[in-house]
Amino acid sequence: MKVKNLNIGQKLFFKRRVANLSGYGTIVRIYENETYGISYMVLLDDGRVLNRVEDSNINPKGAWSTVNEDDNPEFNYNGQTRKE
Repeated sequence: MKVKNLNIGQKLFFKRRVANLSGYGTIVRIYENETYGISYMVLLDDGRVLNRVEDSNINPKGAWSTVNEDDNPEFNYNGQTRKE
């Protein structure tokens, strides 16, 4: 099983899927399971919680992608995006 080096506090971007709006979020919990692999609980900046985000969905072509300050000028170090 290939494991990404993601930790609690890592910023992610969720791409819009059908009825779910896009948004930035932060990993707040990591689940490890021998059968199902690694998944994450993500708290989005708008207050939504998405539970069991699968490790395999976090990639540039998937529903989720990692974010850092270089990728997103709206990102700041307290784990939130800037709101004007």
